[in-house]
Amino acid sequence: MTKEARAWKEAAQWQMKDGRYHPIKGPVEVVVNFYLKYDRDVDNLKILIDSLEGIVLDKKDAKIEALHIFKERDIKRPRVVVEVYELEK
Repeated sequence: MTKEARAWKEAAQWQMKDGRYHPIKGPVEVVVNFYLKYDRDVDNLKILIDSLEGIVLDKKDAKIEALHIFKERDIKRPRVVVEVYELEK
């Protein structure tokens, strides 16, 4: 992992460490919404999913049973919104 990627992952994890999240132990569905300043590829999701491990996901991303990816333009407020839903076992 590059130094830049490691820094991004750590920053993402710090944003999730505010006490509102608990690790989900069972299967999950993940919805990722990219609001981009410019049209670009969003196919490299590994670092994003890895940032959820230990905070929202109990262990590995192998528990992700459904992954939905959306992207749209937002020139004024680019961001990534991730929603994780616990699925019934």
